[in-house]
Amino acid sequence: MPRFSRCRTVFTDRRAYVNALTYRIETSTSASSKQGIQKDLDQYKQEVATVEYPDGSRQKYNFKQLEETYNDLKDQRAKLNAELGDTLKPSRRPKRPWTSMSTITWST
Repeated sequence: MPRFSRCRTVFTDRRAYVNALTYRIETSTSASSKQGIQKDLDQYKQEVATVEYPDGSRQKYNFKQLEETYNDLKDQRAKLNAELGDTLKPSRRPKRPWTSMSTITWST
C-alpha cells in the first residue's frame, strides 16, 4: 500500500521529534524550561507537513491530522492483509482422501 508508506515516512519523522520534545519536558527540572519546551511542542504540532502520494497528489496535515490519517491507513492495511490471509488460506479438507494400508488386500 504505497499511500501508507508515504504517510508513514512523514509521520514517523514528525512523531520522533514530538517524542523527543515530550521527553525533554518530562526530564527538565525548571518550570520555565518545561513551559518553553511545551510552547515549542504546541507550535510544532500546528505546523503543516506535506505528504506526497504516489499518484502525484499532495496533502497537507498538521500533526493531529497526520496521526489520524496514518492510523486510518494502518487500519485499512491491516484489514486488507486479514482478507488476503483468509483468501490464501488453504481449505481444511484434504484434496484427496488417503487410503489406509490396512484396507489393501494382497492376492497370492
